[in-house]
Amino acid sequence: MSSMAEFRKTASGGGGVFVLDVKCTQMTRTLIDVLRHLLNEREESGVVFSVDRPSAFLSRLLERQGVPQDRLLYLDAVTNISGEDFAPSDKLELFSSPFCVNLFSEFVSCHSDKVAAGRKGFVVVDNLAALKPYMTDPCVERMVNALSTLGRGNPDFKCIFVMDKSSTPELYDIVLRHGGREVSS
Repeated sequence: MSSMAEFRKTASGGGGVFVLDVKCTQMTRTLIDVLRHLLNEREESGVVFSVDRPSAFLSRLLERQGVPQDRLLYLDAVTNISGEDFAPSDKLELFSSPFCVNLFSEFVSCHSDKVAAGRKGFVVVDNLAALKPYMTDPCVERMVNALSTLGRGNPDFKCIFVMDKSSTPELYDIVLRHGGREVSS
């Protein structure tokens, strides 16, 4: 069974924390498939926490595939350091940088309440391993904990991490320790 088919089956049963084990070469395709499924097929609202690629890149790919983004908020930790152009939008929140001191404090103080208060249906993290050069494992763990607890009180809320277990097994284990259910290919 493909990771996408397994995700559809697992996620249709309600919310929780999910970790999709996807090879690096298939990361973007899987991310777009997950978002297409959640936005088009399930008609959910949610958040993409962009830590690997600028949100404009994902937005363009979704647009090309005809996936509506009106129910999607981007939390973007990389655009400000990437040099990528962006158009200001009420559906885009930029972090100053992906470094622990900025990312974690900005998320907790500014963005977590906004995401949780909106009772969004999901939050998808595009590739947790991309934080490795910028954050220590304990800081990544605090971030995973904050993301994993966003949906408390909402049994349908999904927190989805798309990552390659073989490239950063220690980060994968962090997600599992915080209630992540494995979805692998």
